[in-house]
Amino acid sequence: MKEFGTLYVFELKKILGQRLVLVSLLLGVAMILGWNLLTFASTGYYYVYDAQKNDVERLPRPYGEVEAMRRDYMRGLSGQVLDDPPWSS
Repeated sequence: MKEFGTLYVFELKKILGQRLVLVSLLLGVAMILGWNLLTFASTGYYYVYDAQKNDVERLPRPYGEVEAMRRDYMRGLSGQVLDDPPWSS
């Protein structure tokens, strides 16, 4: 049982030494990175509520711009009391 770690490392090296495993791992990493980059290049939606019309408008924008608008909105909320709605001031 003392040689279990040595056997484990030996088998792991044998498995990772195969070309198919290496190609599969590299392809998986490339797909994950590509998907993340594709998400930031795609279109997101920003929702604007009009209280007078009681209507919600869905504005398609680039995802980066939508995230920037969301961050700006959240910065505007910081410092406000949570129970105090923005329209009451």
